[in-house]
Amino acid sequence: MKNKEKEKFDLLYKIIFNFGQKYDKKHGNWIKIHYFKDAFFQMDSWSKAITLKQGNGEYEYWSGFEGKKINYIGLDYGGRSLHISLDLLEFYIENLLYELAKNEYDLAQLKILNDFCEEANFSRLYMD
Repeated sequence: MKNKEKEKFDLLYKIIFNFGQKYDKKHGNWIKIHYFKDAFFQMDSWSKAITLKQGNGEYEYWSGFEGKKINYIGLDYGGRSLHISLDLLEFYIENLLYELAKNEYDLAQLKILNDFCEEANFSRLYMD
């Protein structure tokens, strides 16, 4: 992964890790975060493998969450690998931040989201 790809992938990881729901697994956690409608990101905190899925997202200890794979984003485990374009990764991040912000009423959490927007070089959210 190139530096800009690594920065954006790491940012997506941080967003999912900070705002997603964590579920137990043998090593680390499965983390799920709502994206839109019936789509969600699934992340393995141990390998940093991130997948965008669609479906009911029912938790399963060994494989994460049920759902149809839309896109495998990539992983960061002993060597980074990005499986989508940088433009698509940025699109996912920007839309995820927007979805999180429109449903967040805690000012401290909005501040964190705003900081992530600045890190991604996106327009700021609702705060000055």
